[in-house]
Amino acid sequence: MKEIGKRLGKKDWDFNVDPCTGQRNWTSSVQNAVTCNCLFANATICHVVSIVLKSQNLSGTLPSELERLPYLQEIDLTRNYLNGTIPPQWGSINLVNISILGNRVTGPIPKELGNITTLKSLVVEFNQLSGELPQQLGSLPQLERLLLTSNYFTGNLPATFATLTTLKHIRLGDNQFSGTLPDFIQKWINLERLVMQGSGFSGPIPSGISLLKNLTDLYLTGNRFNGPLPNWIDRPDYTDLSYNNLTIEKPEQLTCQQGSVNLFASSLKGNNDLGMIPCLGNINCPKRKLISKGNINYDDDSQEAGPARFRRTGSNWVFSNTGHFFDSGRVDYYTWSNTTKLDMNNGELYMDARVSALSLTYYAFCMGNGSYTISLHFAEIMFTDDQTYSSLGRRIFDIYVQRKLVLKDFNIAKEAGGVGKAVIKNFTATVNSSTLEIRLQWAGKGTTAIPFGSVHGPLISAISVHPDFTPQEEHKDGVPKHYVVGIVVIGVHVLREEGDLMDLVDERLGNDFKREEVEVMINVALLCTQVSPMHRPTMASVVCMLEGKTDVEEMVLDTSEVLDGKKLEMQQYYNMREKNKSRATPEESISMGETSAFMSDTDLYSINMDSSSLTKVNR
Repeated sequence: MKEIGKRLGKKDWDFNVDPCTGQRNWTSSVQNAVTCNCLFANATICHVVSIVLKSQNLSGTLPSELERLPYLQEIDLTRNYLNGTIPPQWGSINLVNISILGNRVTGPIPKELGNITTLKSLVVEFNQLSGELPQQLGSLPQLERLLLTSNYFTGNLPATFATLTTLKHIRLGDNQFSGTLPDFIQKWINLERLVMQGSGFSGPIPSGISLLKNLTDLYLTGNRFNGPLPNWIDRPDYTDLSYNNLTIEKPEQLTCQQGSVNLFASSLKGNNDLGMIPCLGNINCPKRKLISKGNINYDDDSQEAGPARFRRTGSNWVFSNTGHFFDSGRVDYYTWSNTTKLDMNNGELYMDARVSALSLTYYAFCMGNGSYTISLHFAEIMFTDDQTYSSLGRRIFDIYVQRKLVLKDFNIAKEAGGVGKAVIKNFTATVNSSTLEIRLQWAGKGTTAIPFGSVHGPLISAISVHPDFTPQEEHKDGVPKHYVVGIVVIGVHVLREEGDLMDLVDERLGNDFKREEVEVMINVALLCTQVSPMHRPTMASVVCMLEGKTDVEEMVLDTSEVLDGKKLEMQQYYNMREKNKSRATPEESISMGETSAFMSDTDLYSINMDSSSLTKVNR
């Protein structure tokens, strides 16, 4: 153990006590533990069976001396700063779990690992490994997890992998593989998750994938897959085929979201033409805006997303989200709210942000042709600026405008000069077909589990688009083209807590309303949207509060805990709704995405300030 500690750079092991006692920092937490089995020879002999040293910034190398621990079953060195290569000597140990996720390990995977017949999990993600995968890995009869994301692996998948019938979860994304996806995937009968975003594969999607009855997550985004769209593609719970070269053969496939399948920019036409992506062809050009800052009108972007989701948000924007936060240990989140007020100009624009595990694409439509300046607003609000573990995170992603890479390896906190500070990146782009595409893409760089698991990928607070020309006053559809369009993530409950509820009032009313009555109406509406039904008022109470016969009940909101019990319950509820709606028709999906509490001159209800009631307008 002394040699192992020296190799790893583990300096706080105390060899004055027996490691199997768990004393003196041998076992201080689940992330820092040496575990022994002391049942050998009638409980007189102990052997080390597990070494877990996670998130400790160890800066040494992987120790070949592990072979001296013949009973070792687990070595977990996740999220450290280790370098060097994987020792081939590890192939002589009866290991069950190997994890070196998030280090600086280089070189190929040694073929000797194929000798570990007991191995169930091999995790080498987010390193600098290279070369072809050894065919000997196909000889692992119990392998359930093979996670290879974000390395430099090349070549094809070895034919011997056909025998890996126990596989449940495989990730191959962000590598440099070549060739087609092999047909033998259909033999992985226990497979539940197949993730290979940006892996380098091309050719048709194997039809045999339809035989995988246990498959729940299929992520093939950002590859070069071609051929027809399979008719079985909606069988998994979540499927993402965005950014491929598939052929659309049926009219019903001309959609960005087909049930639980994200088809955004999945076809040849959508990828080669900077005009309308096929599935956006019937989008109208409404007029509603949410808030204004200066002469910029921002649309609300507070809707929940999903791991493979295309949604329309606001009036001039749609967005496509791809990726799943697999290892977060919590309900998936696709927006994030800061817990303290940001001390900066227009701080409310940065209090909330949309996040994505893999890629986030915004698509602005109904634009006048010409040159535009695109302003992307960022502020890192998930890390901290102190001396804690949460301050060690690094978020890195790429930015594309009109399908062109305009900024690689963008780090928000580094560019802004710290956490919680705003940075605006400006780009110029030409619109030729009334449409503008902005894509933020995670390429597997940066930390992935600080301050908790699966914190990575794009994060953005707001977008504004300014014409570099004098637009016409009005489009033929009635859309004022002189508007500068924007989109922002904003929370109504945060506005209430900060006393800014009047920001929600339609600007067209001017001062022609009674502030007290409007505040009552908004507060009653918020009471009716509480997570727990027991906390919502009865209809009779609502009527009495609106008529002024009783005071509005007090509602206590707490934004100090980002994911407290109530918000977790709310997220679980909406995630369940998303899953139940996942097989809705495309028209239903887009219709749900357009629903808003803020309407334009086609409002469902007319406003009569002399009346105590709202009169429904016939449509």
